[in-house]
Amino acid sequence: MEPAPPTDRILAATRWVAALVIPFLVVAFIILYFAPTQTAALFAWKLQPTMSAMMLGSAYAGGIYFFTGVLAASQW
Repeated sequence: MEPAPPTDRILAATRWVAALVIPFLVVAFIILYFAPTQTAALFAWKLQPTMSAMMLGSAYAGGIYFFTGVLAASQW
């Protein structure tokens, strides 16, 4: 008897989490990348120098790319 093939499908719960996370990532990216001097008022904490805010914003952009891929893919 052969073992069942492994399933590497993306679960519905994983897709829901990805869909919930993406809007937060988009907002954080916009704030950090396009308004790095306003982090004290718009973000959770003040980031200095402004390049640090922009680097963190680019990391959030990577998260947007990843979670969008999770939504678009049918398997891992």
